[in-house]
Amino acid sequence: MLGGHRTTRFGFRTDLHRPDDGEDADRVGYMELFFDLVFVYAITALTQLLVHEQTWHRLLATVLLGTAIWWTWISTGWVTNWLDPNRGPVRGLLISLMAASLVLSGTIGDVLHGGGAAFAITLVVMNLGRPLFALLALWQNRRDDAANFVNLTLWVVASAPVWVIGAFTAEPLLWWTLAVVVDLLGPAMLYAVPGLGHTQYHAWKIRGAHLAERVSLFVLIALGESIALIGEHIAEALPDPLALVSLTAAFAHTVLLWFLYFDRSESLGSRRIRGADQTGAIARNTYSYTAALLVFGIVLSAGATDIAFEQAVEASTPLWTAGLLIGANVVCLSANLLFRLSLSNAPFRSHVPAVLVSLALIPLHGVVSPLAMEWALVLVLGVVVVADAVSARRRDTDEGNRGRPVGL
Repeated sequence: MLGGHRTTRFGFRTDLHRPDDGEDADRVGYMELFFDLVFVYAITALTQLLVHEQTWHRLLATVLLGTAIWWTWISTGWVTNWLDPNRGPVRGLLISLMAASLVLSGTIGDVLHGGGAAFAITLVVMNLGRPLFALLALWQNRRDDAANFVNLTLWVVASAPVWVIGAFTAEPLLWWTLAVVVDLLGPAMLYAVPGLGHTQYHAWKIRGAHLAERVSLFVLIALGESIALIGEHIAEALPDPLALVSLTAAFAHTVLLWFLYFDRSESLGSRRIRGADQTGAIARNTYSYTAALLVFGIVLSAGATDIAFEQAVEASTPLWTAGLLIGANVVCLSANLLFRLSLSNAPFRSHVPAVLVSLALIPLHGVVSPLAMEWALVLVLGVVVVADAVSARRRDTDEGNRGRPVGL
């Protein structure tokens, strides 16, 4: 390994790698938390995109743009897992990415009305600039880590023209669907490149505790959007008992979503990735792919409950509203189940029946109100959370009994 202060022709002269040990090795820094603040705005913009026009086209746009936003954030999370955010150049990178993320967030509402160029070009600049910076930062002192970013950059180069071309067409979502597929395939294919081969899992080794905490904080940001929407409606709901009951359902649903992830899944994930030999595999499958489903389900839930609040007095639930409410439950439950299954072989028997019960409510949309539909889904989610807690307590008791000395 080359010395950190040797004059070189390529890359930074000093080592910008995150400390290998000590209290800052796994710690989420204030600069990273500052960076995350921009994505509060991004999630709000995505929710409003879904709420303001209730069509399949808007739903697809929300999914695609949400995936692009998530991939931007989690890719930065991976980079700051290797690079030290307390160093000046890395802070400069994060501040630059923050500014660009503001542009992304601010243009989400205009992408379907001729404003897609700013979104796509900004996204491409971010996606190219981030791995190139990491390549320069790691090349001299962490050559194995830097090699990953050679392949990664080439995959970004492959999707970049698709993003830009789509922005200048009448139907950008068709092109952007292809671009999202390319971006998501990269890690799944280990960033294989003809002539260079694919990256190696041993070079993906990361600080699992750091990435697990980063993702958990992003889940909290997504849940915060639901809380913010509830707060916005409190003043107008105070004279109307039905509206208050609807907001209560939305609040209860948000609390249960918190329990669904943070009561068991978060601690299970943190323990597993800390003790894993190949942390990169868990970081990719569990925290990059599966966690994205959970975040999307939470955003979908925020939009669905906001729409249901406006329809609280109606005698029946429009199919679109019912689909969003039920879809949010199904996505969150499925994501939580996949998250756990990727970490443990232990059965989670309550999740699959809960998904089926949620889906079974769809035919009832014409005879039940949005308020009743909301509370039915809250009940389904509540049963899962309670059953999960009881099952975990039994497992803990059984493990304690097996470890107790005979005769005591």
